[in-house]
Amino acid sequence: VGCVKRDLKKAWGHMPAIPVYGSQSCGQCEGYGLGSTVVEVDVDGMKWMFVVQLEGAPSPTKPPAPQAHAVALQKGDATDAKLADILRATARCFHTHQVDTSSVGQLEGTLGSAVGCVQKACEQSWGWKPRVSSQGSHSCGQCDGYGLGATVIAIDGTSSGDWM
Repeated sequence: VGCVKRDLKKAWGHMPAIPVYGSQSCGQCEGYGLGSTVVEVDVDGMKWMFVVQLEGAPSPTKPPAPQAHAVALQKGDATDAKLADILRATARCFHTHQVDTSSVGQLEGTLGSAVGCVQKACEQSWGWKPRVSSQGSHSCGQCDGYGLGATVIAIDGTSSGDWM
């Protein structure tokens, strides 16, 4: 798979994503629709399949992103105005920067991008960037116990789950 990606990068000038690969009989390469190419390979009678997608290219079959909703679980030291700014920016950023949970690397990168978008929006409005000490799944409990000064925001309604 790595060899295929390198050869396609040379030919196309950009690296494709190959999110799924395996035995042709396993069925894991089904359901990717338009925008994906399913390749079948026969090597000495063994049949393999993999899915090729353009990295970062929007999938024409992907439904529009649902509207994300942000709520404050703990106000902390935020003023009412700053909390309103954070909630607006969070809903907008998590709507436009969808979190991709297809791999740990994608999760970390896309969650970081969404949170970074919130920080940038706050910095543009306030002149300083708020510090984010923890981020992750809303179900994991990792945002508990940060004390009275911490502002804790939950995001729900995204296609990839609920976040904090």
